[in-house]
Amino acid sequence: MKGFYKNIIVCVGSILITMLFLEGVVRLFGLSPDIIDYSGTHWRLSRNAKIVYERTPYAIENGDRINNFGFKDTDFVLTKDQYLVRIVMLGDSITEGVSVRLGKTFSDRLEALLNGKNSSAGPHRYEVMNFGVGGYNIEAEIETLRTKALQFSPDIVILNFYRNDAEPLPGIHNWYNYSFLTEKQRLKVFQRYYNSRNSYLSWFIKNTLSRSHLYQVLMDRFPRLRRRISLAYIFALRHENKDITLQERAILLENMEKLARLRDQYKFNVLICIHPDLLFYDGFPNNRILADIAEELRFPYFFMYRYYQKRVDNPVRLQVNAQDKCHPNELGHQIVAEALYEELGRQGWLR
Repeated sequence: MKGFYKNIIVCVGSILITMLFLEGVVRLFGLSPDIIDYSGTHWRLSRNAKIVYERTPYAIENGDRINNFGFKDTDFVLTKDQYLVRIVMLGDSITEGVSVRLGKTFSDRLEALLNGKNSSAGPHRYEVMNFGVGGYNIEAEIETLRTKALQFSPDIVILNFYRNDAEPLPGIHNWYNYSFLTEKQRLKVFQRYYNSRNSYLSWFIKNTLSRSHLYQVLMDRFPRLRRRISLAYIFALRHENKDITLQERAILLENMEKLARLRDQYKFNVLICIHPDLLFYDGFPNNRILADIAEELRFPYFFMYRYYQKRVDNPVRLQVNAQDKCHPNELGHQIVAEALYEELGRQGWLR
């Protein structure tokens, strides 16, 4: 047995020495890929590991200007007088308003609706602030509230939920399809930001392998190896499965509890809008799971598909194009704004 263990030690030691030698060769001759953070005009990597990426302030995209805080809205101002009621809108690309111009999103339409219908009710004015960012999951949305939106002293927070918001990493389904990051940058972002709470392997990749130039060479030169090793690829495949998983439920519960603590600490009201696929199918497990958690934590919520069904008989009328089954067009955004107005009134939160 002593000889067996000795051979094992010699074998492992030889592998480590070989890897260290190859690591040195790669570094000496500069063979590893040049991996840099994304620095395009519309997006940038965030220093916050839970947000991962964010909009670049003042960028111009599709003719619309990103505001001073990096969101698709007019510029935000910190000052707030006693007559201003602030509503913070959290969400992903549906909330941000993909394929809908600035001023036509349901955040903008809700603000106009509130100020128009309540103009004679008193001195109060309403400001609806759009903090939606395409691809964000629920963790990034709650972290956006905590680190960026709370400084504006919101009176009401509206969380807009879509079924893929339970993903373990923001935008992970995009990174392996039509990502705004290059393949090398996707790998770098994943290694740098993936939350290791459920996986020792992910912790090892993020904290050890990601620092190795040899590892970067292997990931860059051998796509099949990269696809086998990268946990992001595994999650991307799992994303195609519509069934709820224990991990997704844990992510929803953890972040809804965070939202409840923030609500109780900062004394704002919370309304949850659960968005459907635009084929009016609302049977996805994530939607029901979130509704159950909302009831447990005393969050009022509603299913948006019921309002769609009342207004249109053919869901095609709400689509921005025939292939897109989740992003509503301008008509859809108008219906969402009217639904939110009705639900806010039902809660008795309008002044």
